[in-house]
Amino acid sequence: MKLISKVYTNYNATAPKYSGYHSEALGATYVIEDRIYTLGIRLTQRGEVFKKVAKDKVLVDTGKLRESIGVKTLISPSSIQILAYATQPYAGYIEFGTSKWKYMYGVPYIRPALREAYSDVLGKDFVENRVIPSIYVWYPTTFFG
Repeated sequence: MKLISKVYTNYNATAPKYSGYHSEALGATYVIEDRIYTLGIRLTQRGEVFKKVAKDKVLVDTGKLRESIGVKTLISPSSIQILAYATQPYAGYIEFGTSKWKYMYGVPYIRPALREAYSDVLGKDFVENRVIPSIYVWYPTTFFG
């Protein structure tokens, strides 16, 4: 089991709300791509904040889970993907809990890190309604290669 938060968002060029830019009209493709790239760079920089917060908040026994936490930002001309992950098999149990564990409701470390790292750039509402709900548990072990 691996814990992944994956957000795949097509950038809305007519309402560039999340980039901090405000414009009535964006005529050329290169302007749109430039704004996507600018937003992507800001999100990439916030990835380090995500890793630091997640590693500070995670429960530590052997340190393997803490070392498996990471984030990637993938930028294309039409979209941005944020892939936040923890690759240890028990990552989801720590985040969401289990009925047979003393921390029955889990000890979240991914969700608070996503809130803290990306709310400033994307907006608190976007993080709560798009990023946090995108978290899922990935069972195949071949995902990270």
